[in-house]
Amino acid sequence: MAFELNRILLLLENRANRKLLGDWLKEKYTVLFPEDGAPKEGYDLGIVDGVALERHWVDVRKQKEVDHPVFLPFLFVASKKDVSILTRHLWRTIDELIYTPIDKAELQARVEIMLRARRFSVDLEYRYHTIAEKSSACIYVLRDGKIVYANPVLLKRLETTMDALSSRSHRMLFDPADHERIEGYISGAATLNGDSDDSLSDAVSFRVPGGECWVELHATPIRYFDKPASLVMALDVTEHRRMHRELQHSEQELRKLSSKLLTAQENERKLVAMDLHDTVAQSLTATKMGLEMRLAAIRGQRASGPSLETIISSLQDNIEEVRRIMQDLWPRSIEEIGVIWTIEKHCGRMEAIYPELRIEKSYGLQEEEIPGPLKIVIFRIIQESLNNVGKHSRADRAEIRLEKEEGQLLMTVQDNGLGFDPKNLPDKGNEKYGIGLSSMRERAHLSGGTLLILSGSIRFGDGRGTTIAVRWPLSE
Repeated sequence: MAFELNRILLLLENRANRKLLGDWLKEKYTVLFPEDGAPKEGYDLGIVDGVALERHWVDVRKQKEVDHPVFLPFLFVASKKDVSILTRHLWRTIDELIYTPIDKAELQARVEIMLRARRFSVDLEYRYHTIAEKSSACIYVLRDGKIVYANPVLLKRLETTMDALSSRSHRMLFDPADHERIEGYISGAATLNGDSDDSLSDAVSFRVPGGECWVELHATPIRYFDKPASLVMALDVTEHRRMHRELQHSEQELRKLSSKLLTAQENERKLVAMDLHDTVAQSLTATKMGLEMRLAAIRGQRASGPSLETIISSLQDNIEEVRRIMQDLWPRSIEEIGVIWTIEKHCGRMEAIYPELRIEKSYGLQEEEIPGPLKIVIFRIIQESLNNVGKHSRADRAEIRLEKEEGQLLMTVQDNGLGFDPKNLPDKGNEKYGIGLSSMRERAHLSGGTLLILSGSIRFGDGRGTTIAVRWPLSE
């Protein structure tokens, strides 16, 4: 927006200078002469000499304060002698000097520069004022802890007027529980240089008529009427906060539902295992017993085909295989004996399958200290981790640790194998490890834990291997 701003007040006691400057300037600007010798309102540049400044310096300073923060320039026409005499008033009221005798071209140049500064100041103030007045955020200026300006949005939200709000502490706007935090933030912001992105990002309660309101504060140091102040913007985040709470609630409900689905899956596996136990395993056992009786009856005779010993051995293998399937579907030993014992047995099986692998175990807690719902989760993650170690890592050492640490249950599985690139996980296209890592991550998340996968063994110190670490908070 363009502003003309070309009114010049000639506050000169020297009539010759007044006439000369008036004639030079009136061709391009509107020249004003005070009727009674005193400065009047409504001008954009004041030109004053020594006698007038001595007489009217209080009025000049008052007018500059009225216009502030807009710049109202004054040009002092004087000899070097005048400057030395009027030093006590000069630097508080005067912005530029021009010595006599005056050169016309120099005068016009200085006048134009000062009016440009005035126009820039007015334009800047207009833009800032428009932003504050039209902003949808609540904006106020704080000086010495008191409100000295509030934009229309804030006044409307508070259902008050600027006269009623002026010079009141901004503490009245907030919950007392937040006063110390807000004051600390604004005091800290006042030490910044004004271009920081720092904000009081945690929402604070904003006291407004008609219900609950939460705001996020942003403060920056400014000068208001040439004094230090803070410009505070309060962004309404009530709806965002409500949506965030609803999202958190939805996530909790989804986690509960997913946990129930996982529990249902485990229950289904348990039923399958029990069914295998009550049908297939018992039937195979009965067959084995019958064959043993048959063998006793025909012992010593030559039989065609496979020997009964071979059949019995095969049946025994089938029984063991069924038992293995049962254990994989539902490790009932977790309920009957405990998860630590189950982990020990599983490690023994893994060492039998992979003779080159040695698995170390360390337990920094007792069986009863492990929450019941976490036992199957812990076993499944260890089971999948060791499966990956045996199939993919080429490791000859692995370590399992279960311990309590700062109110949390910590489980780690580490090996000294080849390792892999953590950035190249299954969800990014690597199918080498199947769905195992994703399954472990999901189990940890649904049970309230946090899973971390690291490449490079910390325990073995050779920069190789993989570490799977899961933390769960323990309830008091």
